[in-house]
Amino acid sequence: DSLIRYLFPPVKPGTREGATWTDTTESNTQSGLSVRTVTNYAASTGMLDGAKVLQVAGASSLAMSGTQEGPQGSMAIEGTGGGTGTWLLGSDGTTLKVTYTGTQNLAISGSFAPEPIPVKAVVEGTSTLLK
Repeated sequence: DSLIRYLFPPVKPGTREGATWTDTTESNTQSGLSVRTVTNYAASTGMLDGAKVLQVAGASSLAMSGTQEGPQGSMAIEGTGGGTGTWLLGSDGTTLKVTYTGTQNLAISGSFAPEPIPVKAVVEGTSTLLK
């Protein structure tokens, strides 16, 4: 799943505090994984550097599966995950600040291991518009 999409939430022009919506994305990575993500969003008033901004909070869950080639041959990957994000938007819709935390719990299996190998991935990030 591309991290760049976390920089820009799917906010329609004119979105105001109190709005809620759900976004579902399905993607296939170049490495052969299918990823389905469902995110619930809620808009409210926030503050950034003493100025009122639109704050959009999102909570997502995801499921992934697929196969890809590795050093020891083909491997199957199955997993779930989730995350939370907060976007602070200026009055013109510009993303001013983003924070995101996500976790993926995967099981990797193949001829190289007698049992699936559990893998946990944690992604955390913050992005701020430079002025």
